[in-house]
Amino acid sequence: MLDTPFVKTLQEDCRYVRCDFCHAERPFTLIPCEGCTCVMYCSQECLSKAFDQYHRYECGVMRVAYSVCGRFPATALRATATAISIFDGDLVALQNHLDALDESQVNGFTMDWRMATPKDVYSTMHMLTTNQERRGLVDRTYQILVAILLHKAMVERTELGPKCKASPKMDKLLFDLILRHAQTIRCNHQLLSFYEGQPEEKGFEHKLYGAACYPSVSMLNHSCASNVRRLILPDGRCAMIVIRPIGKDCQLFDSYGLHHLVEDRVLRQRVIRLLFNFQCSCEACTHNYRTFKELSFQYGGDFTLISHSQQEGIYKTLATRNRKLAFKIMRELQTDLNRKHSRYPSYDVCGKMRCYELSLCLVYKYVSENFLYCRKCTDILELQHLHPESLS
Repeated sequence: MLDTPFVKTLQEDCRYVRCDFCHAERPFTLIPCEGCTCVMYCSQECLSKAFDQYHRYECGVMRVAYSVCGRFPATALRATATAISIFDGDLVALQNHLDALDESQVNGFTMDWRMATPKDVYSTMHMLTTNQERRGLVDRTYQILVAILLHKAMVERTELGPKCKASPKMDKLLFDLILRHAQTIRCNHQLLSFYEGQPEEKGFEHKLYGAACYPSVSMLNHSCASNVRRLILPDGRCAMIVIRPIGKDCQLFDSYGLHHLVEDRVLRQRVIRLLFNFQCSCEACTHNYRTFKELSFQYGGDFTLISHSQQEGIYKTLATRNRKLAFKIMRELQTDLNRKHSRYPSYDVCGKMRCYELSLCLVYKYVSENFLYCRKCTDILELQHLHPESLS
């Protein structure tokens, strides 16, 4: 299962390292947007595509969105700008499309994505859950405040201003879109990540570089013992990889960043209620599956029970960047896990599943060697915030 993001944004500390449009790594050679200098591109082609697809409606607002509102509201702003661009800036046409939208006819799982138009894709995006009825008063108030700030900035600083001032109906449409996208992004976002090469330590570290919203992947329900795993590919697409056998007519379950092998049930449920506004009742929460650390204590910390040599082999493979060997080990673990899946969540199966996921990442996931540049960028941004006069 492959999905292309409807919208994606970079983290602030990756601004000088990655192209804001294609997310390719081009450290310190990027071309800044002349209008806002907040986003940068690897080529004039990416700059032009970004302007046509969304940036013309966000250029004057993006810096405010990041600095005042944060990453997810900035992603919601871009989703709004993208939706408006799909209709060539015609707010009336966008309103008519939404008025005619039949929720029962929009299904991302049955849609033929090869034939889908940009308007079809946006229809799926627009129908993603907001969980508005489950949100507390403070949360709803915050979302409305964010929408007010972004709406005011878009009216005052973009070409949408005259259209909104001339029509109260279009002005309300813009506000409603921003608010809806802020809520859907909050519930349905996916964090973009890569593995950072660390030659000194002969290993890798998991790093985040942005956020995105995928129309079909976002429709998968959560489980703290998921049977599929998200894998963000170098081109920004999201691949769903099966990590546990799935029976016929069984549901695909994704993890929204919380897994029983890492966090205990109390923490998982608290975070899920806070971020996604629902009470998790998955198999891991129902049966209170143990964390991997607790499983290791159960067996006295004897790592030989889960083929310690295989774990070491995976880690050494990661350090040497040998994809052929990683692919071979991945296949061996896949066969072993299929044979022993009924033992889940035993220590042996969970340990091998972690190794399997690591091998998947090395084979398919992007591994960055530019970690030093990223750290320099982070230092520069911190210096700008703490001592802006030192850079003048």
